[in-house]
Amino acid sequence: MHSLAAKDGNGALRPKTDEAGRLVGLQWGAGFVVGIASPARTGRRGKEQQAELAEIKALIVAGKVLSTRIVRTVIAGRDTYRMQLVCDGQPTRRHPVGDGRVSFDLGPSEIAVSVQRSDRTWMGWIEPLADRIRLNTVRLRRRQRRLDRQHRAGSPGCFRADGTHKTGGCDWRQRSRTAKRTTTDVAEEHRRLAQHRKTLHGGLANRLLAHGADVACEKLDYVSWQKNFPRSVRDRAPGLLVERMRRKAESAGGNRLYEFNTTTTTLSQSCLCGNRKKKPLSQRGHRCECGIKEDRDLLSAYLGLHVRTGADGLDRLDLQAANDGWPLHRHDVDGRRGLAVAVSKRRGRRHPPSRRSVARIKARRALKRQSRSARTSTTDQPTAIAA
Repeated sequence: MHSLAAKDGNGALRPKTDEAGRLVGLQWGAGFVVGIASPARTGRRGKEQQAELAEIKALIVAGKVLSTRIVRTVIAGRDTYRMQLVCDGQPTRRHPVGDGRVSFDLGPSEIAVSVQRSDRTWMGWIEPLADRIRLNTVRLRRRQRRLDRQHRAGSPGCFRADGTHKTGGCDWRQRSRTAKRTTTDVAEEHRRLAQHRKTLHGGLANRLLAHGADVACEKLDYVSWQKNFPRSVRDRAPGLLVERMRRKAESAGGNRLYEFNTTTTTLSQSCLCGNRKKKPLSQRGHRCECGIKEDRDLLSAYLGLHVRTGADGLDRLDLQAANDGWPLHRHDVDGRRGLAVAVSKRRGRRHPPSRRSVARIKARRALKRQSRSARTSTTDQPTAIAA
């Protein structure tokens, strides 16, 4: 059981208040009351929790609570229960919403954004998608390898002679205490990874909505990305960002997220002059005979601002509007790959090499030193002196 909800505000699950009107817990049934944790008293976290608790009390007094549910979450192997209140009305808007238009071109690991302001000027940039999420993947990979070693040692009958796992069900039932602890650690890493990714996507969505609630993007096949880029999609989840943008755009009062068809628009192949040329994925820049030179993803994001639904019901690119708005580029915003350029110029590895790699590097360096010392020059040969 992950959650338990009541039908309405007068159901078996409802918030419990004392005589002074303070929220003391969750009432389950006739008299069973589950107490809530008291908020922090100091710090920024304490101020936020106290403000949220005061807002919840005001909603309860006003009779805005429609229903109540209790949600179970496993954190570090322990069950944590939280009370959620479904209230009537509009949610509090915590972030400003702009009046422009936003179009983004999404990739497995990067996002190109183009913003058109109310004065028809536009700007664009490219940034990595959830770049800080990489900090947790090293620890996750090491714990997964530890769990695989424990699996092979605890249940060798599950594997073939070549080391691959047998098809069908797994017979690894009697797990040791350390194996159970490792399984809990792997699940905890995945939970932290998901929560961190959700936080980063929420921050990016709020920054995009600060430019405008009219958002457009390409309608992509994320299942194909999962097959071709499994690790990148696992870490960054581009489809999750699109879902959060769809929900936040509707909540901000804008239009529904406009997802246009890639077959009829072909933004990655199109140029402002009307020429179409298919590019390989290795070509990240757009170079046309008309003289336009721009990043491939950034140009696609800009063209997405001028995609309209035609009279035939299909998504079409308005080249006339795109040509009229192209000279209005805001050059005070750099459209190059900001963080990606800094990462690519960084010397050395991003993560420390493994022991096998260190041994291989040391052996290669020793071989080079040996060959350098054995190599002699003709000018350094000793000269024979006649007696």
